Amino acid sequence: MEAELTSYAELKAEFERQVILLQESCKHESKSRWAVETWAPGHSSGWLVEVCLRCNKVTDRKPGDFSTWERERKED
Repeated sequence: MEAELTSYAELKAEFERQVILLQESCKHESKSRWAVETWAPGHSSGWLVEVCLRCNKVTDRKPGDFSTWERERKED
């Protein structure tokens, strides 16, 4: 049995370590559609991103042309 984690900091560090291991081992075969990247709710960074649906890693990033993005999204 693993040692018990006793604090928020220990839990967070272990979680982050596990996420890194998952992202490094993932083949990123299933990706999201292009989405607007935000730095806070409602505040675009100006970029569009694709995210792996298994490990949640940003797999691709491109400058956002939001007029084109909106048009493509409506066509889907």
